[in-house]
Amino acid sequence: MKILLAGDYPNDPKLGSSKVPLKLAAEFARLGHSCRVVFADEIGAPKLGMRLRWLLGPWLALRAVRRIIAAEGPFDVIDIASAEGFSLGIWRLFGGFKGVGIVSRSHGLEQLNYARMIGDHKAGLLDKPWYKRWWYPLTRCTQVAGAGLLAHRMIVINENDRRYVIRHLWKRSKKVVVIPHGVSEEFLKSAPPDAAPRGKGLLYCGTWTGMKGVDYLKNAYNRLVSDGSKVPFTILGGGISDVEIREGFTSEANKLITIIPRLDEARLMEQYRQHDILVFPSTYEGFGMVLLEAMSQGLAVIATPQGAALSLIRDEVTGIEVPIRNPVAITAAVRRLWEDVEHRRKLGSAARAAVAGYTWEATALKTLALYEAAVDAARS
Repeated sequence: MKILLAGDYPNDPKLGSSKVPLKLAAEFARLGHSCRVVFADEIGAPKLGMRLRWLLGPWLALRAVRRIIAAEGPFDVIDIASAEGFSLGIWRLFGGFKGVGIVSRSHGLEQLNYARMIGDHKAGLLDKPWYKRWWYPLTRCTQVAGAGLLAHRMIVINENDRRYVIRHLWKRSKKVVVIPHGVSEEFLKSAPPDAAPRGKGLLYCGTWTGMKGVDYLKNAYNRLVSDGSKVPFTILGGGISDVEIREGFTSEANKLITIIPRLDEARLMEQYRQHDILVFPSTYEGFGMVLLEAMSQGLAVIATPQGAALSLIRDEVTGIEVPIRNPVAITAAVRRLWEDVEHRRKLGSAARAAVAGYTWEATALKTLALYEAAVDAARS
């Protein structure tokens, strides 16, 4: 099968959204298929401002895909992420891409992220300017819905998103499939020692942004420190300046904070093995590969019921579940786990066992089965 994987994401394997097509392409090649990956640099959208990007991104993606087909020949299936698939669906309606399976891939539905923004707005954490009040839902959200409606098949990465798609009649149930991401073989092939030293305390890993619940995390950690706790806290891969990350933490809390830039997988795995607790307080999450990777290294996790946590976290068995937007609950969970080493170890061991089957090979095989259904639909 000849596959085109496209997404308006940076070509950076340290980012979760970019890592997915790269890992899938490697697995497809290993299984005997041809795969071409297209990132934002080829699409051309990064040259635009955010508001123009929301409007024009799908049409730039269509231009890039047609240019690649002209140069490299037709593909059997085009798997395109998010709103960028809208223009391909429109082109298909007018007779383009004959016999080509079109798959709409979501790394997290924009509609549910918009609901998250409204919740944070009501909580007083952000102010929605005019372009987020109506331009964002009019352009981006409409395009995402159109991409799902017009594709032959749709991939989502959590059950909440699948229910949304079916409830809003984008797709019948058999045409939208939950396919979770995998974790790299290196994370699974060697177990961390049961008596690993750890000791580095609390870890947050990911972009430092409101969607990830960082405002509630700051509140929770400030509470923890003010109550006399000295839990060290590492913030890894925030993607913004250290000064911006440290804003909102008290002076006492800042003394306990270490900030680390994004790391390659080998050094990231070391961090998972050296820390004691991962905190994952997202108010919305498409999947959350960080959670999967951390659990694979036997790290005890505290998470909100978003993205992958919906299927991976069994409260008090494979991790601790806390409600969204609840810093008091985060503080209590961190304090309890920090004081109970044995419980941390039990949670970490159960977490590792829970994710043992989440390989990129399993993800690729499920994806190929969906591709075959999309191609059959396109050619029937």
